Amino acid sequence: MLSKNYWVALASLIWMVGLTLWILSHSVDGLEIPVHFNIQGQADRYAPVGEALWTGVGLAAGSLALIHFLPLIDPRIKNVDDTRPAIRGMANAVVLFLALVHGGMGLSALGYGIDVVQSVVIGLGGLYLIMGNYVAKTRSNFFIGIRTPWTLSSDKVWMKTHRLAGRLMVPASLIILMIGGLGLHVELFAFLMIVLLTAVFVPVVYSWYAYRQEMNG
Repeated sequence: MLSKNYWVALASLIWMVGLTLWILSHSVDGLEIPVHFNIQGQADRYAPVGEALWTGVGLAAGSLALIHFLPLIDPRIKNVDDTRPAIRGMANAVVLFLALVHGGMGLSALGYGIDVVQSVVIGLGGLYLIMGNYVAKTRSNFFIGIRTPWTLSSDKVWMKTHRLAGRLMVPASLIILMIGGLGLHVELFAFLMIVLLTAVFVPVVYSWYAYRQEMNG
């Protein structure tokens, strides 16, 4: 059933492999592509094209495997079963995001004029949008979601925390998409980091607060 439930992820992986083979067949010997960028959006680290692209394929395949198989050994297997649709959606979204980054890096190396940093930011906005719609549908487990001592100690706290996370991630994703559309300049980088970290850390702090409220009756 893997192919049915993860068809977006599997199609993305097949596309990544095909694109990698096509790029390698059209690249010159010794070609290197950027694999890291500074806050000015300038490449500051390079790797051989084959190494970089096959690493990307491996990362995407490994992410899919981990997201699918790790929850199967979760002690809270009943909750995992209830969370399975959200897990599938998240896995498809993560691999699709990695495929878009992979394509942007590879095609830019061949001179197609793709702004890799801008495509990553736009892809990240899309990823946050999808994740925000799925995160509230998760149930308490040890592998997927916001796993703090407080969410794992109370199903009610888990639900409250993940509902808040979903409400934060969706507007955050729209802001990220706007930043990506404008182009990631130095002035916007700090703002981008604030948006990303707010959507992540506010629910973590809230989980502690919600747990204290529950304990205090």
